[in-house]
This record gives sequence, C-alpha cells and structure tokens, in this order.
Amino acid sequence: MNNSSIVNVVGGGSIHRELNLPQVYQDFPDGDLEYEPEAFAALVIRYDSPKGTVMLYTSGKYSLAGARSIEQAYEVNTRFVESMEQMLGHEITDQEFEVRYLVGTADFGTELNLNTIIPILGVEQIEYEPEQFPGLFYRPPGRDWFSLLFGSGKVVFSGVKDEKELEQAYREVENKISQIL
Repeated sequence: MNNSSIVNVVGGGSIHRELNLPQVYQDFPDGDLEYEPEAFAALVIRYDSPKGTVMLYTSGKYSLAGARSIEQAYEVNTRFVESMEQMLGHEITDQEFEVRYLVGTADFGTELNLNTIIPILGVEQIEYEPEQFPGLFYRPPGRDWFSLLFGSGKVVFSGVKDEKELEQAYREVENKISQIL
C-alpha cells in the first residue's frame, strides 16, 4: 500500500533586478524576516500561511522551500512577488518561478533489514555506512531522484519532479524489495 506524501517542495526563480538587501529587509511589508549577512548571504522570508520560506539574494534570484504541495509553493511565490511589487511600487513583469524538485516520504509498514537489501538494489547503486548514518542511500540508474531507506521501514525520496514521479519511485523501490517485505 502506498502512503507516500510530499513533505517539502523546493523551487526558485528570479525577479531580474539587483537588490539592496538591507533596504529590502527594512521595507519588506510581509512575512517573518531574517537577515544576517555575516552568516548567510540571503534575506530569509518565512510565511506561516501558506507555509514556505523564500531566500532572496542580491542578484534578485531566490529559492523557495518548505511548502507541502506544488500548489502551496505557487501560492507562497505569488505572495512573495506581490509583496515585492508593493515594496517596489510597480508590477514585476519579468518574474520567473519553477518547482525544481519534491521531497516525499513513505512507509513500507514493516522493518527492513538494510544489509539484505544491498544485493537486491545493487551494490553500485547504494551507499550504506551504518556507523556514520542509519539510512541506506539508493540512486537507481537513469533516474534523477534518490531514496534513503531506514530499518524502520520508512523511506525518503528526493529529486522527484511531481506527485506522479513520487508514486512511481515508491513503486519502483517497493517492487525491487518486495521479496523481503
């Protein structure tokens, strides 16, 4: 049974203009702002509703993370752009935004013996060093995504582009390890 769900949507874009981040920090009309240039080069803008975080750089480029759905990522982006327009006093006509990848989780519903899974998934496609990290890293050939499998039966997928690919990734891993489930 697939119980996969999206836990993070990562995207980014640009408003195609150089920014004075200290001034933006002072004038930005919305969100919970954090700007510590000694620690991090971006202005961080956190939103509670819709949930998401925008990291805005001097170049006008930005990253967005923390949304729980693709729709929510676009809602956060819209809120951010509208706030930028309000602050700048004009419409931003050349703004661009794209969803880059999703992070999803699932649970196989049973504990996994990760040492048994290694030959099933293929030694060349995995990294597993339990002394350093409890998860088994699996990157199937020809795929842009990877997964982390844990002995608890839980799995994390990163790099999928949409919900359909998340579902396919789950099924692919499940089918490979089904003989031990």
